[in-house]
Amino acid sequence: MKFKRTIVGGILATATIAGSTATAFVASAPSAQASYLWSGCEFSGQRVTWGMSKENKAEWNPIFQAAAASWNMSVLEMEEAINFGPPAIGIDVTDYGVTEWSGRAPLFTACDPLTSKHNQMQFIQINTRQFTIASDRMKQSTAAHEFGHVLGLKHPSDQVEDMGSQCDEVVLMNHYWIPRETCDVYRPRPDDITGVSMLYDDNIGESRSTSKHTEMGSTDLTEAPSDGAVGVYLDYVKGYDSIEEVSADATAELVVKPTGTSRVEYISGGPDQYSNPVPFTVTEAKVVSAGSGDFESGDIVNIRQDGNREEYAVNAAELLEEGSEYLVYLKPWDGPGGTGAEQHIIVGGQAAWKLSTEEEGRGVIASGDTQLPSDVNLSHQRGQLRVASAD
Repeated sequence: MKFKRTIVGGILATATIAGSTATAFVASAPSAQASYLWSGCEFSGQRVTWGMSKENKAEWNPIFQAAAASWNMSVLEMEEAINFGPPAIGIDVTDYGVTEWSGRAPLFTACDPLTSKHNQMQFIQINTRQFTIASDRMKQSTAAHEFGHVLGLKHPSDQVEDMGSQCDEVVLMNHYWIPRETCDVYRPRPDDITGVSMLYDDNIGESRSTSKHTEMGSTDLTEAPSDGAVGVYLDYVKGYDSIEEVSADATAELVVKPTGTSRVEYISGGPDQYSNPVPFTVTEAKVVSAGSGDFESGDIVNIRQDGNREEYAVNAAELLEEGSEYLVYLKPWDGPGGTGAEQHIIVGGQAAWKLSTEEEGRGVIASGDTQLPSDVNLSHQRGQLRVASAD
């Protein structure tokens, strides 16, 4: 759903955090990106505190200080909780292994549906595995991006995935980080700040009726795993828009059928008050046919996906269900510390198509928010699986 923004004049705000002064400027004209989207959830009041777990704090605390300061404006104050707490936002930075995401805000859509206010502590989780060669600016970009989620913003409807676009079209809340890196977007752009300003400025906010705010919080998703499940947007490192791109990064192209055996595993968590474990569902599936890779018909493959039945990734493929067949593009999962677990992940978190039960040889995308083809045609030539886009 797309909504237009209005900026009246400019806002110049200065905030002091950790002994340094940061300035945020809202330009009089909006950026070229066409829209921003509200999540439907926000904090109560204009002062938001955050705190960081102990692991990697020496490296990451300055980055989050800068990221938080970049959101400071006349209608909002981001303050680090050092000698008081608990904070409104807990930061967890750890090695989550090989995933398709670099950062996430797992509870940012969890709030009171009547008031749209967060009803529990928010968490930001950063996967250090994705940042072995990332610059400090790109670390700050991810940190500031996740702050934007918990403050009340979703990814914009007009995503920039590759650099066929101009840099003025790339905002901080853009889903993919490669355009943000190319265009050096590491702090909120005017469009981002306008969206947050409208949430936290009481004067502007009066123009948003309750019904309008609820409408803006709605979203067009794939079917949720269960009633009351929390949708989680992930900040994917790489996006795909064609079968050929997916295939190039996959080690196996398979049609699989879940056996009905699955389990949920958690990474991170523990005694630290700011930690929040991340769920992953591991589904056992039988190979029906193979187009590439070392698998053969009848083999068993364990497929690892983000989320569980209570917390799911709205822009990733749905959790594989017993009784259905799927075309999936897989690559090995390397667990934390490089240990591995003989599991595979879906390329991009999105490269899965559910096979039609009514039309043989047709697959429909099982992901919620993706640039991949929505429909594919499957055939067998000389015993080999062949896949082509039907879009």
